[in-house]
Amino acid sequence: MSDQATIHLNYKELSRLVKPNDLIYLDDGKIILLVIDCQLEQILCEVKGGGELGSYRNVKLPSGKHEHMPVLSTQDTEDLMGMLGKHKFDYVAIPYAIRKRDLTTVKDALGFNGSHVHLLAKIDTVESIHNFEEIIKSADGVIINRVELGLEMQAEKLMIAQKWMVDRACQEGKPIFVQSQVLESMISEPAAHR
Repeated sequence: MSDQATIHLNYKELSRLVKPNDLIYLDDGKIILLVIDCQLEQILCEVKGGGELGSYRNVKLPSGKHEHMPVLSTQDTEDLMGMLGKHKFDYVAIPYAIRKRDLTTVKDALGFNGSHVHLLAKIDTVESIHNFEEIIKSADGVIINRVELGLEMQAEKLMIAQKWMVDRACQEGKPIFVQSQVLESMISEPAAHR
């Protein structure tokens, strides 16, 4: 159970992926942690930017660290199989799709019963941008996650990369979605800013 001093995550290997002086972003970067020390299954961090943390919020690791994580957890696979049996759906979004192999892993997990399901690769990391050519050829569509990418890139470079990815998706005839939090930004600000 988490409290003001401790945050529990369900990925036990996390302490092996980060090192001292890495930054970890929680809840779309609203909370920033500086890694001080890593032990077996614990990471000691200093809070650089605090805030209220709700349940099931995202964790953004430093650039290059997501490629060492499985694209599907055991729970993800169980959830997909359960949904296939109960619901009809046409698309699955794959966060942190870094290469073609990630898409293949999800397609294999869906199996024959999920062969009709289209895969949307979420572009959340700089590595995803570097591998965009293989991703766009393998995915059925793409989602550009501007919030996550904005934690790794300067705004002007993000705009250039976004334009290039939109152009490439259009050339391939694949749907592309640009995800930001325009409405979320207006909760505490008078005008949208993302």
